[in-house]
Amino acid sequence: MIRKLLIIGCLLCSVDISAQSKYELQYDEKNMPPEPVKWTGLTGYKNPGDSLPDIKIITLPWVEIFMENSADGKRAEKIRELTPMKTITRADLPADKNLIVMLFNPTCGHCEEQTELFQKNIGQLRNTQLLLVAVPAMGPYLNNFYQKFHLNEYPQIWMGLDYDNLVPKTFLYYSLPQLNIYDKDKKLLKIFSGGAPMDSLKQYIN
Repeated sequence: MIRKLLIIGCLLCSVDISAQSKYELQYDEKNMPPEPVKWTGLTGYKNPGDSLPDIKIITLPWVEIFMENSADGKRAEKIRELTPMKTITRADLPADKNLIVMLFNPTCGHCEEQTELFQKNIGQLRNTQLLLVAVPAMGPYLNNFYQKFHLNEYPQIWMGLDYDNLVPKTFLYYSLPQLNIYDKDKKLLKIFSGGAPMDSLKQYIN
């Protein structure tokens, strides 16, 4: 009888630990790079044929948060980094794929709808890399967006924060999300403001 109780106790402890273990993006404002000086140059990246400007997109680290007993027997939250923060530049973009840059706000309902549309039609995007870009101030909100859409399951979709003025250089200031479509040479083909259905995107992504 005592043995059974001990086994049950161990199982309950295991369930408690696993139930409190989770994965999430970690936003640490102190460890983020400084925001760039506001870009005040001429508009040279918003017309068909213009090249994608140099980019510096910072992805947040993917961490595991779990509960663990400390030396004094108290439960404490621990963090283990699984995937480090990284920087995406033009050199990191696939050379053999078209590119869709989605300028978005992670709290925007239309941005959520566009992301869901991409996910439902991911098979049609096999020759396209998607890059979701938000301004640095949106860092604290990326976690919920990432978790909601399980973006870790979609290697074709990258998401990060703009640290080289990509947004002011390319945003038309009409509506979000804005979709900038580039060919394999990273030349601008088309801009859609407010999102776009797959029928409108097809001619640019094949």
